[in-house]
Amino acid sequence: MSKVAPAGDMLDEAERLTAAPSVHYDYAIVVPKVSPAYLKELKERVEHAGFVTEEFDALSGQYEVSVLKLGAPQQRLMEFAFAQGVPGRLDPAKLQAAAAALDPPLAFNERPADEHGWSLGSLTEKLALFPLFDYIYAVVRPAKIDMFTAFVDTTRHKVILRMLCASSKLPGAARGAGLDARAMDRVEPAPLLPYKADKSGDGPRISTLILLHDHDKRDALHKEWLGNYKIILKPWEQPINHIRVYLGEQMGFYFLFVSTWATSYLINGIIGLVLYALMKLVPPFNGHGAIHQVPNALHAGLVIIMCSITLQKFKRQQEVCNKRWGANQWADAKPRVRPAFEGLPMTSVVHGKVELDFPDWWRRGRQTVAWSIIVVLLWADLGVVAYVNVLKHQKDEQIKGLANNHLSILIAMCQVQGVNALGSILARILTKYENWKTDEEYAHHLTMKDVIFQLINTFLPQFWVAFIEPMRYDDDKMCPPTNNCKGELSFQIAILFAGQAGYSLAKQAVLPVVLRFLSQRRIQRLGCEDNLGGTEGEPDADWRTEARKDFVELTEYDNIEGPIEDYVELTLQFGYVTMFTAVYPFAPLISFAFNTLQIWMDGHKLLKLHRRPLPLEVRNIGIWEDIFQILSKIGCVTNVALCFFVVDISPIFLNPRYEEDGRRDYQAVKMKLGLFIAFSVGFLLLTTVIEQLFTPVSTAVRVQRARQTIYQQCVLGDRETSAFVNEADAAPDDNSDLASGGHDDSFDIMAALRGG
Repeated sequence: MSKVAPAGDMLDEAERLTAAPSVHYDYAIVVPKVSPAYLKELKERVEHAGFVTEEFDALSGQYEVSVLKLGAPQQRLMEFAFAQGVPGRLDPAKLQAAAAALDPPLAFNERPADEHGWSLGSLTEKLALFPLFDYIYAVVRPAKIDMFTAFVDTTRHKVILRMLCASSKLPGAARGAGLDARAMDRVEPAPLLPYKADKSGDGPRISTLILLHDHDKRDALHKEWLGNYKIILKPWEQPINHIRVYLGEQMGFYFLFVSTWATSYLINGIIGLVLYALMKLVPPFNGHGAIHQVPNALHAGLVIIMCSITLQKFKRQQEVCNKRWGANQWADAKPRVRPAFEGLPMTSVVHGKVELDFPDWWRRGRQTVAWSIIVVLLWADLGVVAYVNVLKHQKDEQIKGLANNHLSILIAMCQVQGVNALGSILARILTKYENWKTDEEYAHHLTMKDVIFQLINTFLPQFWVAFIEPMRYDDDKMCPPTNNCKGELSFQIAILFAGQAGYSLAKQAVLPVVLRFLSQRRIQRLGCEDNLGGTEGEPDADWRTEARKDFVELTEYDNIEGPIEDYVELTLQFGYVTMFTAVYPFAPLISFAFNTLQIWMDGHKLLKLHRRPLPLEVRNIGIWEDIFQILSKIGCVTNVALCFFVVDISPIFLNPRYEEDGRRDYQAVKMKLGLFIAFSVGFLLLTTVIEQLFTPVSTAVRVQRARQTIYQQCVLGDRETSAFVNEADAAPDDNSDLASGGHDDSFDIMAALRGG
């Protein structure tokens, strides 16, 4: 429940109204021109919540709309922030001064008198700690407003969005406009049927909420980030802080994730090339037999270890960003109800109030139906894979001039891409059918369906060739050398991986062209190539033109389903890398190239082709961490299985007596199975040890969180500092250089442009 500020912490109403407003017009509401009564109602609601508004028109004729731009004065933002428990960042210099003014002070000016003791400076250097007073967050308090820094763009956007969605019935500064932002996406620039008024003279009660682009900052970020090919080719140098400030934490974490894995793929790819050259050029590895496959097996083992380390490294970087951005402090927000949710009035068993919900037993029935449909389709998919692999062994050509093995690969590629596309659509339909109440629940269950379906469909052909196909041979022959199982599997992986990458790149490359084409056609259809509805000499003409362009030329970005699609593509790439490197060592390098290109395409799409995404209050990438963790564990088993049953390095470990006349007897098979189990368990244990050694939360983050708690309690609260005493003899120490990192412009997008 929202917290209401006590009277002592409320700004005086007269002071608030007479203070010089610092207003950022970040949002706009678009309503059909034929709905003036609804526009008036919206205007009254947002102004009652404390917003400043300005109204103007866009387009003309039957497609004309009214645009209501919204701004919130800085002091009103701070009032609401305190009433809702919104965190703000404390100014390091002012926090240091306030801490030093306590009695006794928190001055950090002592060190152990013992010469063997560790001083604060030594510990800071050893543990790579944060500066003493940097990145400290606390709930905004108007009584100490001078200690807080101004909200960065994305934080301001989140506060304003909360104001728009908060109930208008809340008392005092906690009141909002009571709007359902998720449902405000129904007005389009050029609908198939123009909006018309009904018999009463009023039009439809529909609207679209837009987070407007700041065109100067957008262009600066585009120039710094996407206009610099050196940064694109160096994924470890992505301007993550600037991306987060402009596009929000959700996109900041996403691009941190992509850039981290792109860097890892580059390292793994270079190692793979070196080992591949070793296998081809350096004796004895360039010969034949099991020793020839050792570089491949070694590369697979290194990839398993590197993927585990990379995942832990990302988690650490994510926690560092979480601390720098104050994302954890937003974790207690009430989940948003989906507009498509169809609830039934039910008495809450928790607080006794009547609420709209959906019975769990009813939803479980729908879930059973949904997953049953998915299982049936996957069984049908297995039948198609079996038919394709039987087809390639038939002697008679099905299509004249096209060999059956080539035809089977072509069918498999079409089957993988086509069924993935249909499965993604089906996952959305089934998840909507399950009728989840909140965005978080909907996204979680959509992700599970989409990922499971696409992973199984994508890798089923490879698993068939690797582990089912050899069963057609006699038990004592396994995969005879004459059949070249590794070569067949490598060829299929190369074709399907290339098809997957090509399909994704084509979609990423074609989509911008299609969106731009539709935008131009829309403008031509509206007859506003030269004028988007403004009048000559109107006030604030440039700003209004930019707002009109955001509505007319750009398309809405779904920040629930859009990222899921992008993450699924990354998941499929990761599957190829982590599960099949033993037979296809080029997978990491291809994934690096794809991820690098995807960074540019996704960035360009978000900055130039879509409206600015509405901010989500997130603190990490969510379930995707678990998905990649599970895939890395599966990769341990599949790579070991490939090494012993397809690549077959077992003769290195087996006694020669197990091989007679080129036949592997029953004992050899048992030994190979034992080696497979031993190495699989060994790699699983090794990755578990890596996870325990490289914990997600580093010492630096833990220490800064502990400092933050003390500052909140002692500097902003009423806790005494007398509890903090020296437990050993102390000597004076000067730690002024550890107080703060100085002026932090890492969140200033325009600084990069000024520096250039």
